[in-house]
Amino acid sequence: MSTISVRLDSNDKHLFEEFCNDVGMSISTAVSMFVKNVIANQKLPFSVERDPFYSKENMSHLTKIIDEIESGKAKLVEHDLIDA
Repeated sequence: MSTISVRLDSNDKHLFEEFCNDVGMSISTAVSMFVKNVIANQKLPFSVERDPFYSKENMSHLTKIIDEIESGKAKLVEHDLIDA
């Protein structure tokens, strides 16, 4: 294994690290995927997109709902099942 050193703006590094965490990989894994894809396809770029389900806003919303349910403060609503 070889090492590659990359200089990045600290904010860009933070945002990239956050993205990698959101999609479940390390920075090293993301860079390795990028390099292997470029070599295999002989072109740029490829994309991996963040799933909006795992956004900070949605995770915060879900955590709030779970806390409300666990504390007994949630207003549970009964729904009829719909046949698909």
